[in-house]
Amino acid sequence: MTKLKAVYTISEQTGRPVDEVAEERFGTLREFDEAREEKIEMDRRKVYGQGYVGKEKPTGELFAERMSKARPARALSASPPPEQGVVIEDMIEPAPPMDQSALNRMRAQLMKAKLRNAPETAQLEKDYNAAVAAFSTGTASNAAVVLDASHNRMLAGPRGEVKSITTKRGVERGQVEANEDMSIEDMVREERRTRGQAGGEGARLAERIAKDARFDNDLEYLDENAEKLAKRVHKTDASLKNIAVTEYKKLNRILDTCPLCYHEDRNPPQNLPLAPCDDDEWEELRNFMKSLTRLYHDQGREVLFYENAAAPHRRLHAALVAVPIPYDLGDTAPAFFREAMLSADEEWAQHKKVIDTGKKAREGLGRAAFRRSLAREMPYFHVWFDLDGGLGHVVEDAERWPRGDLFAREIIGGMLDCEPDVIKRQGRWVRNDDRVEGFKKRWRKFDWTRVLTEGG
Repeated sequence: MTKLKAVYTISEQTGRPVDEVAEERFGTLREFDEAREEKIEMDRRKVYGQGYVGKEKPTGELFAERMSKARPARALSASPPPEQGVVIEDMIEPAPPMDQSALNRMRAQLMKAKLRNAPETAQLEKDYNAAVAAFSTGTASNAAVVLDASHNRMLAGPRGEVKSITTKRGVERGQVEANEDMSIEDMVREERRTRGQAGGEGARLAERIAKDARFDNDLEYLDENAEKLAKRVHKTDASLKNIAVTEYKKLNRILDTCPLCYHEDRNPPQNLPLAPCDDDEWEELRNFMKSLTRLYHDQGREVLFYENAAAPHRRLHAALVAVPIPYDLGDTAPAFFREAMLSADEEWAQHKKVIDTGKKAREGLGRAAFRRSLAREMPYFHVWFDLDGGLGHVVEDAERWPRGDLFAREIIGGMLDCEPDVIKRQGRWVRNDDRVEGFKKRWRKFDWTRVLTEGG
């Protein structure tokens, strides 16, 4: 709610339109309208008291109302007045391509309509069944994949960083080679196209070595062929398209099966680690950490938090894991994690084996110690022993790093003297788990969000 109040305050002080300030602060008007819905719902709960039954989360009504007001004005300005006596044919717009995410959104809308006994339930069910049939037909006939904006960036614009090979074989295969006379614009365009690709410079060097049949792993060869090894292996246009389509399908598959996405009825957010979070998001995270600490202290237990962001190429949902442990292990937990980090990964590493964010927090960085100590772009593992910091480790070799949460489970399992089969048993998210209701009852007393939703 602080961000919402700031929008109106800035608009009043600067004289700028509210929508303009909202887009700057929230990113999209949809997010702004959802925040307005939450504020209205909170005000209603304060007015009507404890017996009021309202919405669990924003329904998008305000944003839909905004769009319905914008469409007529846009249509009037876009279409010139028709000539009298001329019959205008109805223009049938082609239906947008249907994918799994759109089907999930339609199914979520249908389920909500059924729960509310809404009058449009029958029509929504009919539309959903038709969409499922169309999607099945399109999948069977290998329908074209429509990329989103981020994946289209890989294919956009002329490729000034390469030039075509004009030999007969090069023309037949569409091969390209590096352009030695690149302009600044070409360099910027190439950087934007290749930014954020999995593997980074290491993967590109491996491609260069794989193309060199005479490669020999000794310093003399590396020194003599430094210029050749520094060149990039440029892919053909067909290869770029295949890579973009594969990455897009992989990302969609991950997002469709993600159990941590809150808004299942719209496009999920980008999957990122916690390090790039802004101040507002970190404030909410700290509030949850405080509440969970009080919950487990009330039960006579200590708690530690960890984030495993060691595999960014898997595009896992950002998540902070809370683990309750006995009080007597709270003081010795840092020693266990420090020893495990020192023996993990490569013996000769480019980064410090252990990054002590707890010490930096005590030296003056405070709550910003974690964000100022670990690079956002690097894979990492971090454990918090209090709200401000703990121990971090930069993962340089993802292949050697234990899969899933096995690194943390092995350490905590060793502290608790658990059996090996218990340690190796990875947790799974299960819908309608019997333990959820019991946790909700215990959590209600410490839930800080009740102050927002119930006014106290």
